[in-house]
Amino acid sequence: MLIEPDREGGLRAAVSVVVPAWQARGTLLRTLRSVEASVAGHLDASGADAESCVIVVVDDGSSDGTLDAAAVFGLGSFLPVLALRNALNRDVSFTRNRGVAAVAADTVFHLDADDEFLPAHVGDCLRALAGDPAAGFVKTGIELPAPVHPDWVPRIENSLTSNLCLRRRCHELIGGFHEGPAFRKLHCEDALYCDLLLRFFNGIHLAAATCRHHRSPGNAFDRQYPKLILPPEQAPDLLRPAERLALPEVERAHAARIAEVSARLDALRRGATSSA
Repeated sequence: MLIEPDREGGLRAAVSVVVPAWQARGTLLRTLRSVEASVAGHLDASGADAESCVIVVVDDGSSDGTLDAAAVFGLGSFLPVLALRNALNRDVSFTRNRGVAAVAADTVFHLDADDEFLPAHVGDCLRALAGDPAAGFVKTGIELPAPVHPDWVPRIENSLTSNLCLRRRCHELIGGFHEGPAFRKLHCEDALYCDLLLRFFNGIHLAAATCRHHRSPGNAFDRQYPKLILPPEQAPDLLRPAERLALPEVERAHAARIAEVSARLDALRRGATSSA
């Protein structure tokens, strides 16, 4: 069921699945069908209503009909689908943050427009969160598109967001994804977002691979693959000149964000203590 874009920001749901998409017409339907199948399994097992989960597709100014593909999927899906479009190409961080803000959902999933949820993903993550109210997020294993050195596997799993389910309050407390040109150049938004979650919140790790990561020419996995087949201590430095120039700004901004989040959480703890 396709939701009108003018309801952006006014929707409530138990769960949202945020899919940022740019020039993704060729892969988006596969991705969205994987979400639909995974949610269907959860609904069958839990008895929850289909409208408790909203898919939010945010097209980041594509020119290939990505938004049309999302709309066609939404018209035929039993799930509510909100298809939005950035007027200009912004970046994946802005796009994800907009997607999270579009629906007031207690729990948020992220999924890149060329990756997939496996059938167990949504149900496994939601059951894990429900079983541990102190946990802020769940991380699962992920099916990779090519063999990597085993020492890279936990690093990859901890740096991606397609295998992540989190409580919305955690997204808000860490300030969402970093935005800005330096982060766009360095392609490190996912890893830094996960770093903040791992630093400040208790998480649950599910060893089973419940997502599938794909490789395409020029994507992050493809660019990094020459080092992923080697032990981390032997991996070459693959930073491009523009990425190297952006690195100091990214490091400063992330250090500032860590300090901001730490102060925010300390203030919340002091407030809770004083009101007890």
